[in-house]
Amino acid sequence: MTRLVLATLLCSTVLFGSPEPGRAQADQEALASTVSSSDFAAEQKRLQTLRDSRSAADQRALGDLLTEGLIASPDNPLRRPDRIGAIAAYRAARAAGDRSEATLVRLVKLLLSRLDDTRTERHLLALRELEGELRAAVFKGSGDAAYVLALAAELNVLGMPDEKERLLQSAIVLGNVSAILESARSAVLGETVQSVALAKLQARAVSGAVDAMIALARLHGGNGLMAADRSKARAWLEKAVSTASTEAKVELASHLLDETDVAGFERAHLLLSQAAEQGSRQAALLLGIDAATSGPMQVSAAEGRLWLARALSIGERAAAPHLVALDLRGALAASLPAKERETRLQNALAPVAEDPEALTALANRPWAPRDAALIEPVLLPMLHKATLGGDVTAGLAYDSWLRASGLPIPDDAASALVGSLRRSIAANVGYATFALADLALDDRLPVAEISREEAVAFLFRAADAHVGQAMLRIAQMYAYGDGFAQSDAFATRWYRLAAGNRVEAAAWELAELQGRSRDPAARKEATTFFNARLNEGEARAGTALVRMQLAAGALDPRTLLRAEQAASLPEDRYELVKALVMEGSAKSFDAARRILAPAVKQASDPVALVLEARMQLAAGNSAGDPRRGMALLQRAAALGAVEAKLALASLYLTRMRFREHQGEAVALLHEVLASRPKSTPARLLLSDAYLRGHGVSRDAEKAAKLVKQVLAENSADPQASLLEADWLIFSEERRDPSRSASLLQTQMQRGSSAAARELGLSYVNGFGTRIDADLASVHLRRAAQAGDKEAIAALGHMLMNGVGMSADPDQGVQKLQQAAAAGNIAAMYDLSRVYALGALGTIDNKESAVWLRRAAELDHPSAAYQLGLLYLQGDGVPQDRAEAIKWFTRSAEVGNLLAARTAQTLQRSPDATLSDVKNDAD
Repeated sequence: MTRLVLATLLCSTVLFGSPEPGRAQADQEALASTVSSSDFAAEQKRLQTLRDSRSAADQRALGDLLTEGLIASPDNPLRRPDRIGAIAAYRAARAAGDRSEATLVRLVKLLLSRLDDTRTERHLLALRELEGELRAAVFKGSGDAAYVLALAAELNVLGMPDEKERLLQSAIVLGNVSAILESARSAVLGETVQSVALAKLQARAVSGAVDAMIALARLHGGNGLMAADRSKARAWLEKAVSTASTEAKVELASHLLDETDVAGFERAHLLLSQAAEQGSRQAALLLGIDAATSGPMQVSAAEGRLWLARALSIGERAAAPHLVALDLRGALAASLPAKERETRLQNALAPVAEDPEALTALANRPWAPRDAALIEPVLLPMLHKATLGGDVTAGLAYDSWLRASGLPIPDDAASALVGSLRRSIAANVGYATFALADLALDDRLPVAEISREEAVAFLFRAADAHVGQAMLRIAQMYAYGDGFAQSDAFATRWYRLAAGNRVEAAAWELAELQGRSRDPAARKEATTFFNARLNEGEARAGTALVRMQLAAGALDPRTLLRAEQAASLPEDRYELVKALVMEGSAKSFDAARRILAPAVKQASDPVALVLEARMQLAAGNSAGDPRRGMALLQRAAALGAVEAKLALASLYLTRMRFREHQGEAVALLHEVLASRPKSTPARLLLSDAYLRGHGVSRDAEKAAKLVKQVLAENSADPQASLLEADWLIFSEERRDPSRSASLLQTQMQRGSSAAARELGLSYVNGFGTRIDADLASVHLRRAAQAGDKEAIAALGHMLMNGVGMSADPDQGVQKLQQAAAAGNIAAMYDLSRVYALGALGTIDNKESAVWLRRAAELDHPSAAYQLGLLYLQGDGVPQDRAEAIKWFTRSAEVGNLLAARTAQTLQRSPDATLSDVKNDAD
């Protein structure tokens, strides 16, 4: 470990050279004198005195000192625990007559912590010799003894594993803090036990017990048992800090770092510096991590490097990747030729090249896309080597990185990873069983290494071993019909099991599944879950409730108000706005605009501008303004918003009237990909441009390559799968309707309303495997229930014409109006035809003109042409020849050749009539 520290510090000097300007010199002077030699010397003298003594009290004091840890050196205040020495000291204390419960419990805790070292058999024998005393201590009312016995039972060291819960309950009732916190996290406390536990904690905290104060702070912070109350949590932490507790200082600093107050960040820095000077390696790590990640405390590189090096020197291996990350940051920030930068990156990584754990930590950091691209050529060979060497965590990190880059695992690495995981499985490592199954089911491993059938068997084996993530994966497979027959009942069962194993995502996914159910009892349970989470301040629960109520057709204003109040962060408000916009009614648009209004008024938040623009572009009944929408998108794009660039590119590529902007669209997509190389929407839009020759030369090979990259990263990506399905239906060289239907079916079962709509339409238009109006109606209804406006419009057509269902013109018009209000241009035009042709029994040219105008303003070519005819005749609108020519010209601009000839006729012959126009068209 010393060599690693020296190599890392040497690397730091090479990369950074002289200290940082400004505060660097002051930093180094302050940090150099953190520990006085007198403190170190005094502790060493006391240590020697205790070691020379044979009294029980001194040996117990020696055990306490070694458990806490000794000051590392005169220039390193961090404490290095000596658990082996502490075990010997506590044994010596007991041999000298100490039969106290405290010494007994501390000795057992240390023995349990050392069960994986070379002295395991000796520790097991010692533990078994102490079991009788432990049980006697429990009988006398020791909660601490009950808790360590519960730990020993869980490890199958003492007693029986099924004793754990009973012993844990005893520890809780007797006031053991660790037992109370553990049970709070697993939500297993009954009301009576809960009240007893809290009373014990309160009493201990009031009497001055720091561990109880910290426990109450954690519980008030949302760690179970009671409603979250950050002010009460803060109060207990402040009280604990007033005792000068190192642990309390670290805890309060972590609490402050969860907030957004600059003063709080400054105090967190001060508290952590104090705690580190008192010997806390956790505080040292947090200071170093902040420097390595440019965190909120703005710890300087010099200070962060010093604390990380100190932590590493006392055996804290977690410091290594952060120390290296500081050096990587310097190499990445420097303006250097490519070859020189690569050399500096190699030098930065060299100290951990043979340390799989550090490499894994570095690989799992959230690198910016540009930095990841620069690090990849240097880091991946090291991860590859570590994978071949049999390190499972390095192999999984290697796969994650390759997956994000759209790359497969090399065959030799895949084979090595499978071998490593199988060996771990043989050693009863449950998570390895799940990891192997998960990789195989995601098609990351060759079938020759593990078949799908074996992968499924491993998945259930991992679930039997209580791996919650395995249970979640099984639930998802049943919910989506991915490998299993789709079954909400089986999915619900497995979601419940996963949630019971502390997989938080499972509870949310179950509620979302129940929220989509037709079963009133399931929807009620989902409502209860979301309401409970909303009461705790979870913004996404409010949005989920709003979605549920909108889908049911009745949004409760009180629910919307509660959802707004919970959405305190901008991103939460935007998710709520998206839910409202998807519904498409005038009321929901108005509510969305009201929520967005403050951010839009300031015009400084690109995301708000994009959302408002989309409403302006899509609004039907809510009187949108397409020109304002475009202006907002352009303003947001100018502010650098990726979402705005994507939205503009999509409009330019899909709207005929913007065809002269198609080259600009391609440029926008390349801008996005320069900053976000893995942007799925950008790659798929660019793929579509290559396929159609919009803004670039047609190149089906490049188009297919982009889609393949996306699918390689995520074979379940709905956008890429839908595009692939589209090609399989319409392309001549790759036409395979059956394969297309299979892709759409899979995505539909995974919850994609777009896939359900496309599958339904394929059964209507005959481009798929067959025409089947009944199946079409089933799939389109499913998509429509999820708010898909195209599916709603298609259902309106089918109801109007009695296709796949009984004809119902009134309901058909209602569906068309709903789709039109949500922005479906085709539905707007169809509504105009309904009123113009009297499909509801009477002709209404005025209402027809309203819908024609809305569709025409959104560049529907036929709508613009028909609106021109209305102005030429004066049907439903004032007769206006100039206005007629305007709309004929607008229609011509988006591809209507008949409109072009009509406009030319009217402009060429000022006296031309409608009949002249018709004759010219003929």
